Amino acid sequence: MRREHLDEILKNGEGQTVEFKTSFAEQSAAIETMVAFANAQSGRVLFGVRNDGTVAGVEVGENTLENLANAIKDHSYPSLPVFIEEAFDCDAKRVVIAEVPSDIPPIVGVYLYSRDAVALGKTVGASELQAYRRVGRVTQKEDFMRLRRALPSDPRVCVALLKQHQITRSDAKRLSGSVWVEEGSATAHDVSFRFQPPVAECDSGYEDLPYPYESQHATPSLGFKAYGLFWFNLSGIPEALPSSVEVIATYKDDWGLTWESRRLLDLVADRFREEEVHLVDGGAFSRRIVAFPPKG
Repeated sequence: MRREHLDEILKNGEGQTVEFKTSFAEQSAAIETMVAFANAQSGRVLFGVRNDGTVAGVEVGENTLENLANAIKDHSYPSLPVFIEEAFDCDAKRVVIAEVPSDIPPIVGVYLYSRDAVALGKTVGASELQAYRRVGRVTQKEDFMRLRRALPSDPRVCVALLKQHQITRSDAKRLSGSVWVEEGSATAHDVSFRFQPPVAECDSGYEDLPYPYESQHATPSLGFKAYGLFWFNLSGIPEALPSSVEVIATYKDDWGLTWESRRLLDLVADRFREEEVHLVDGGAFSRRIVAFPPKG
């Protein structure tokens, strides 16, 4: 970068693609902003510059730039593609510029920040990561599933009860539900089910969805082609039932991302029979990634 270009950036101040950091002590916040830039239209973070655009300068030792590069790599998932320029001399003070291109990482589909260094070789829980987006001069937290575009490899799995169920403590029955993939969905692997809170245990699962099926097993009127059943054993009903539960399908896609599909179910007490509770569809459904493959 030429000196006159740097002067222009300082004059124009912070904005959609520019962020100033007074020192490397603000490194964590800087990496959050780099994540936001990568998820948007690119940007630059300048270390050694105050918020008002005046130069404070930073100390640059033998390993300073290398340490910064390693910190960016350790605290981003996947690792951010950042170019760190050699320190500029600006009025006898030094400024370091980290330039971040706009990019969409394959498989993951979005860049994420981790407060702790991401361990290599271990599955990364989505709850350990945070997405950011840039809005003017502000770096804002965002739900990464809102930023991430749908990919052809995404398994679009849906779950539901087949019908209204009643739970009677004296005569506990098994609950049945259905699972299916939407038209055009990729394959879901290792499909398992659970309740949250765990009011019952499930003894069903599928190696793959969709799976080979006969035409009479298809139910187009419900909006899916191939579907299967799952069953919950109600032998251990707790004394104090919650007002609602979620039935959760957990599965993996072709790239090893772990997903969950959740259906909210309400438990409604019977007006006439005190010991009976009806389990009905609560009307809320969600689908999201809950874990990512290990970072190489």
